[in-house]
Amino acid sequence: MISIRTKYMGPTNYRSCRIKAEDGRGNTVTMSRDYENEIEDDHKLAALSLCAEMGWPMEIEGGCYKNDYYWVFV
Repeated sequence: MISIRTKYMGPTNYRSCRIKAEDGRGNTVTMSRDYENEIEDDHKLAALSLCAEMGWPMEIEGGCYKNDYYWVFV
């Protein structure tokens, strides 16, 4: 079973805030934070971007646990 974890990455001196999606197998996608969206929406967009890159189903559900979001396939 594959699950996706997304986490918030704070700003640095050179980059703005980002959301990183990873599947535990070394596949990752990192996206810039879009402040016009809610934070959960940005986490879901990052997870969906990883799904699209890997050719996985796009129907996912998830939730927050200890500041990270976890996504599974429906």
